[in-house]
Amino acid sequence: MENDRKNTEIGWFRADRDARREESRCCLLCIRAYDGQVIPKVLSCGHTFCNQCIERISVHMNWGSWLHCSTCRTRNTKPAQGYPTVYAMMPAYIPAPPEHLQL
Repeated sequence: MENDRKNTEIGWFRADRDARREESRCCLLCIRAYDGQVIPKVLSCGHTFCNQCIERISVHMNWGSWLHCSTCRTRNTKPAQGYPTVYAMMPAYIPAPPEHLQL
C-alpha cells in the first residue's frame, strides 16, 4: 500500500516536471533539482544523473566499479566520481569550481 502511494507521487512529480520541460534541471532517477548538493554527472553514454544516484546504482568490486545506465542499459566502467559534471544544468548562482579542482 505504501509503495503504491510512493509510485503515484513519483508519477505525479515526473508528469509535472515533463509538463514544465524541466527535465534538464533535475535528476531523472530521484527527481531532485540540481543544486550545490545534487550535482549532475554525465555518463559515457550521454545520459545525466545526480552524483548520489550514480553512487547508489554503482556496483563496487575489488577490481573496480561499474554501472548500467538506467535509461539505455549501457555498461559504464568509470568510478562513480570519475564522470564529468555538467555545469550548464545547474542554477546560475552556483559557480563552477576552479580548474584545478574539476574532474
